[in-house]
Amino acid sequence: MRTFNLSNEQEQFFDEHTTAEWACAYGYCGENNLLSALFSAAQNLRLPEFYKTLPFIYGKRSVACGNWATFIN
Repeated sequence: MRTFNLSNEQEQFFDEHTTAEWACAYGYCGENNLLSALFSAAQNLRLPEFYKTLPFIYGKRSVACGNWATFIN
């Protein structure tokens, strides 16, 4: 899994078990000082609720959260 920052062309790489939502949220949360909230939601099994607070956009073949985007296989 690879995510792209659409504003500055940074890339992040994740293993094949990583979901598109997690990968994009990780990039977005890293830029916005929300990584501890993301990790807390994951540890407390509350990712679906936390994801609802983030600016996700879903396309037919892509997912984006803020400036971070990836293709869905």
